[in-house]
Amino acid sequence: MASQKEITRRVSKRSKVPQDTVRRVLVALADELTEAMLRGEVVTLWGIGRFRRRYYRGRTMIPTGGEARRFHNGVALSTSERLLKRLRAGMEVFDEVDGP
Repeated sequence: MASQKEITRRVSKRSKVPQDTVRRVLVALADELTEAMLRGEVVTLWGIGRFRRRYYRGRTMIPTGGEARRFHNGVALSTSERLLKRLRAGMEVFDEVDGP
């Protein structure tokens, strides 16, 4: 896994921008992504992907008929409401990682 320090060093070398400047930009980017997602916005970074939060409401599943065998002792199952953070990588990322 590449650390923030390593990514900062690599970006600095590639872009010929001082490491401190790159670090400050990465921290500001992370802060802005977090704040935008907290506001409920979907953030799309071209070539990287789409960041978003998604709510899932809780549900109760009651076994009936043929599906009863899928449930332990025929007891209803409940799922709680939850919030997930998602990154859907852009096709450019998939193409580079998967290769030709």
